[in-house]
Amino acid sequence: NSGHSSKKKRMSCDICIEDGIPSHAMTRMECGHSFCNDCWKEHFTVRINEGESKRIKCMAHKCNAICDEDVVRKLVCPELAEKFDRFLVESYVEDNKKIKWCPSVPHCGNAIRKEDDDGEVECSCGLQFCFGCLGESHSPCSCLMWKLWSTKCAEESETVTWMTANTQLCPKCSKPVNRISGCNLMTCICGQHFCWLCGGATGLDHTWTSISGHSCGRYNDDKEWQLERAKRDSNRYTHYHYQYKAHADSLKLEDKLKKSILKKAVLNSETKNQAVFNDYNWVIKGMDLLSRSRRILSNSFP
Repeated sequence: NSGHSSKKKRMSCDICIEDGIPSHAMTRMECGHSFCNDCWKEHFTVRINEGESKRIKCMAHKCNAICDEDVVRKLVCPELAEKFDRFLVESYVEDNKKIKWCPSVPHCGNAIRKEDDDGEVECSCGLQFCFGCLGESHSPCSCLMWKLWSTKCAEESETVTWMTANTQLCPKCSKPVNRISGCNLMTCICGQHFCWLCGGATGLDHTWTSISGHSCGRYNDDKEWQLERAKRDSNRYTHYHYQYKAHADSLKLEDKLKKSILKKAVLNSETKNQAVFNDYNWVIKGMDLLSRSRRILSNSFP
């Protein structure tokens, strides 16, 4: 009987094809599949190192059951268990629209919960940002307006102005085409022929001065209008960007002043008493209000 009982406690693993494995070295999941702990550990290790935590599936063929989190923590080493829990938290934040990571660089490790998907928030690390787009605070601009403005400031600006004045959009694919020299018949890379002067689609037959079957009603006057529009847009952008940058530069200087005052307040409170720090509170609150007002004023120009 004792021999029969001993045999009964020995099991086999279908993954490593090992026989005679003690029952305590085997683990059965809720789905009913049972494999040796070494195979489970290897499976969990690979999945965790690949960035998986939330949905680590059973090893059995075509089994979609999710492995128990407590079993995963029990079978892997402490370092991997900590990594596993970190991935779980990250996946929870990524799946929850009301929770987002603070975009600070370097990352402070904090996540913020907010009921609505817009508005500005402040992390405990001190960073203020837009909860909707995770960019810097940009009230009263919408996220879309701020994105367009930032793109124009960083990349487009004069490039857009030049393209407006020196290119014509293909009437078929809308790609910009630039004419270096030659006649007014243009051929886009998509194969469409069109008139350089008015942008209208045409056929291929043409002479140096005309295009067969095409009557162009907007000759040089249209091009002069485009140049005038490009100049006007450039002047308008320059004016508003100057105002925006002036307030943005002032905000940076005021932030430095705020940090300097806070540092002095902390130093004095350490060498004297807490009452000294409290004397600085009204100044710090005033600087916070000034920074918020300056940011809103700066972001009013886009």
